[in-house]
Parts: sequence; structure tokens; C-alpha cells
Amino acid sequence: MLGVATLIISVVFATKVTVPGGLIQEQQDHGLPVYRGKLAFNVFSVSSLSALCFSSISLIMFLNILTSPYQESDIGNNLANKLILGLGFLFISIMAMFLSFFSGDLFVLDSKMKYIAYPIYVLTSCVVLAGFPLYSEIVKMVVTGIPTSTRQHKTSF
Repeated sequence: MLGVATLIISVVFATKVTVPGGLIQEQQDHGLPVYRGKLAFNVFSVSSLSALCFSSISLIMFLNILTSPYQESDIGNNLANKLILGLGFLFISIMAMFLSFFSGDLFVLDSKMKYIAYPIYVLTSCVVLAGFPLYSEIVKMVVTGIPTSTRQHKTSF
């Protein structure tokens, strides 16, 4: 999870500093984005920024877990909450990263190719959302407590 958060930070930072379409080189509007004011560019900018922020928070949470001085008895309390927060921010950053890439694709694709790309976008989003049940199970276990077995084990020789 630490590696995933680091990879997302690296990729999203590279896409954030590379403006789709480039910058205007004319004297009056020098340095402004070419696609400034278009809906796809606004979605790209906001989702790229949110992916960068949420993945950074996720990375900090996972580093906090990794470097914590807690004993094994503390795992059920504070560390589990940090794990839930880290995973939650990681899921949000993955979805924001995909939204950023999808809106960036709208600049590149022809109008006919956009309709072919939409099912791919939906399929990719469904694959990411497939990890959400695992996250909800972890949240449920932390909130309600980890179930313990009540069955007696018999040893026979």
C-alpha cells in the first residue's frame, strides 16, 4: 500500500505539472493554459490536485503505521484507525487519478473514439470499486471488533 501511494504521487505529480494542450505563447496571455475555461480541463485540474493531496495523506498515514513505536497490543486501537484512514484516502486518490486521466483523454481522442473509450472508463472504474468490499470489511471489523472463534478445539492422539 505504501508503494501504491508513492506511485500515485509520482504519476499524478507528473500529470499535474504537464498541462494538457500546453501553454499560450502569445504576449498578452503568456503562460496561461490553452484549454483554460473548458469543462474537461477544469475536471482534469481539480481531480489531479485532489489525487495528489489524497495520495500524499495516504502515504503519510502508511508511513505513520510503519514507523510507529506501538506494541502488538496497540494494533487493535490506534493503528487500525490509521489503516482505515490510509486505505480510504488511497481509494479516493485512485478514483481521482482515474478521473484525471479520463478527462485528459478527452483532449486527445477524436469525437468518434470518445464513445469507444467510455466503456473502458466504466470498466476500469468498476475494477477499482471491486476493492471497496475489502475496505468495508476492514471498517466493520474495526468498528464492531474482530470476531473470535467460540468453538472448542479438541486434540486427540
